[in-house]
Amino acid sequence: MSHSPQTITAWLSFLKELSGISNYSVPQLAVIDVTNAVNLLCFLDDSSHAMGACVYIQQATAESVTCLLVLAKARIVPLKSSSTLLRLELKATILGARLLRVINLAIDSDVQGMYMWSDSQNNTTLVYHHKTLCRLCHTSTK
Repeated sequence: MSHSPQTITAWLSFLKELSGISNYSVPQLAVIDVTNAVNLLCFLDDSSHAMGACVYIQQATAESVTCLLVLAKARIVPLKSSSTLLRLELKATILGARLLRVINLAIDSDVQGMYMWSDSQNNTTLVYHHKTLCRLCHTSTK
């Protein structure tokens, strides 16, 4: 198999940039100042093939604002799934709400607010009617 000169040049450029990855570090410990309130931020996304959610802890002090990724989960939709996109969007919302609950229960700091972001209007409607969301979060979705 022969590749074009542009593909080879792009690949070599990528490899050159990749060699600098050892200069980056990812903190594996989330240190939270328990004297300051935190916000939990959840981002959702879904498609016909997969869904995912991630939760960040945001903490603001007089000097700075810190945002740390603390939990993320992705699920692949089964090949023989008969789920509609609406159902997948709702499942992603439930996944995000459960992740928020896990983090909320696990941290010792005062949670000032919990926020969810999604590109789905259906998710926005479900979260707005939080009683429905709370009921769904406690229901098994096996």
